Amino acid sequence: MPAYQLHIYEQQEEREVLEQKICEQVDACTEVNGTIRNRIKKFLIEEGITDISEMDAVLRVRYEEYLERNETVLAPVSYTHLTLPTTPYV
Repeated sequence: MPAYQLHIYEQQEEREVLEQKICEQVDACTEVNGTIRNRIKKFLIEEGITDISEMDAVLRVRYEEYLERNETVLAPVSYTHLTLPTTPYV
């Protein structure tokens, strides 16, 4: 394997280790809903954050902007079309 390919491979392995580390740190926050944890992990990885100690107020603002750009607003669901059973229970 040429040296440049080996270097790229080593960088990929290092990045995966750092991503795993941040995922473990975020997953340890069990007070937060799993869906929210997944969004946070994705954001932190995209931002290149490798440890939760790197999080600050500026990053929080960027996270809020990230949510505004990437969150889809789900339309409310109406259940008025559903009917109740007509068979009486005996």
